[in-house]
Amino acid sequence: MPSRKQELSFPGQTTEQLLLIAYGTLLELGWTPKYAGPNALIGYTPRSWSKYDDEILAEAADGILTITSSLVHNESFDMLGKNKKHIDEFIAAFEKVKTKGIQPEWNDELEKLRQQTTDTTTQYEKQAEEVNDVMHRGGSNMYVTYGLMAINVIVFMLMVINGAGIFEADAITHIKWGSNYSPLTLSGDWWRLVTCIFIHFGIIHLALNMYGLYVLGVFLEPMLGKVKFILAYLCT
Repeated sequence: MPSRKQELSFPGQTTEQLLLIAYGTLLELGWTPKYAGPNALIGYTPRSWSKYDDEILAEAADGILTITSSLVHNESFDMLGKNKKHIDEFIAAFEKVKTKGIQPEWNDELEKLRQQTTDTTTQYEKQAEEVNDVMHRGGSNMYVTYGLMAINVIVFMLMVINGAGIFEADAITHIKWGSNYSPLTLSGDWWRLVTCIFIHFGIIHLALNMYGLYVLGVFLEPMLGKVKFILAYLCT
């Protein structure tokens, strides 16, 4: 995330005064104040069809204001020098607003923004706790997932030894080991609907399925619990 930072000194200005002037600066530039805390203010430049919105962070301490401009949309380089331009524009507007003075309504607006930021943070934390609770309701280990993966790999190895082929499937061997061959399945070999779950047609098929099983198992086994996860695996 390309960024650029510049520190400015304003002797005699309190933290709150600097943040209020920074708030007015964002308004002066037509940028959007989005988040605020006791010592910081975050805003975004306008977004259009041809350009992203960039992030502006103003951090204040008594007499010191630090401005950070960041490109936050997966850019690797600031080839156009946007961060420097943003900071230069901010500094020029800041001096202008500082000269005109703090507007009375900015106090209430900044405080309201702080409250909104707190509410948003609280909501995110609550959602994260709920997700974490669901994810770990059934336990945190992945014994079933690893067990199913081991069974699939062992069955594949035994089938290869029996002539199934590592890269190409051998139809006779696969039918012998219980693949879902419709004429036999519909003629009474219903158990093939279960055994076929553990049969793979080549090592690439096995590798892709085991990767998928692992990725799903990370989430589903802790969330569903072991019994429900096994049932879900067998039913799918």
